[in-house]
Amino acid sequence: MWTLLLLDLSMPGRGGLELLRLIRLKRPDLPVIVVSMHDTSTLVAQCLRAGAAEFVAKSADPLDLVRAVQRVGARRAGVPGEADPPPRAATAGQAPHELLTVRESEALQHLLGGAGLDQVAGRMGVSEKTVSNYQTMIRQKLGVGSAMELLQYARSHGLMP
Repeated sequence: MWTLLLLDLSMPGRGGLELLRLIRLKRPDLPVIVVSMHDTSTLVAQCLRAGAAEFVAKSADPLDLVRAVQRVGARRAGVPGEADPPPRAATAGQAPHELLTVRESEALQHLLGGAGLDQVAGRMGVSEKTVSNYQTMIRQKLGVGSAMELLQYARSHGLMP
C-alpha cells in the first residue's frame, strides 16, 4: 500500500503552491498530484518545479485523474512503460491533429488566434465549459500537456491561423 496527496491549488491562506513547497521539504517521498481550475503552461511548470508528481486540470476528463494516479503508482512500483501516457490513436502516416472533430478543430483555431475561452464560447455558440472540454480533448489527442506545448505543436504542423 502507498499514499499520495491530491492537492487543490485554490486554498485560503497560504495557497496550494506554497503548501506544495512545504510538503516537499517535510515529506519529499510523498507523491503529490495537483489539481487546479487553472492550467496555464506557467502554472503547470511552477507546480512541477515545486515537486508535483502530476498536474490535472479540473476541466479535464475524470479519467485523466485516474490515469495520473495510475502513473504515480506505476512509477512507485518501478513498472517499466506503465508510467508513460497511453499512445496516441493516430495511425501510421496520420498526424494526431487529423483526429480532431470539426468542432475541436474550430475551437483550436480560435484558441491559436489568441481568443480566450469566453470569446471562443461566444463565437461558437457554446458554454465556456464546453470550450474547456474541447481544449482538454485537443490536448489529449495531440499528446500535449500545456498551452505552450500546444502552441509548439501547432507551429510545427503549420496550424497557426
